[in-house]
Amino acid sequence: MYRKLLNNQFFKDNPVKELTAQQLVYSKILMPEFEDIAEKVVTALTGRTEAEAMRIKEENNPEVILKFLRSKCDTLNYNILRHKVLEYEEQLLPKIIEMLIRSGNDVFIVHIG
Repeated sequence: MYRKLLNNQFFKDNPVKELTAQQLVYSKILMPEFEDIAEKVVTALTGRTEAEAMRIKEENNPEVILKFLRSKCDTLNYNILRHKVLEYEEQLLPKIIEMLIRSGNDVFIVHIG
């Protein structure tokens, strides 16, 4: 039944008028580099995350990176933080798993997700 409703004509009759969260997720799935591109564009337009992004990028202490995961950071820096965590995956993964089991810290869980 749904196949008959969601056909090419439906999308021609109902053009997208604004960007939605679902479109962003779909774009990210189809094109993983989309998140990096979007991050660069938004950062260039707003400039709001540059100082925090630099602190994350320059950090080399796994314990401090873990603290970043537990604290609030700008949503535009989540991707940078995930990449930094992956650089120290061997040291951080056991701690992250333990924290996921025991943590009630929603910010930490969002950063990992």
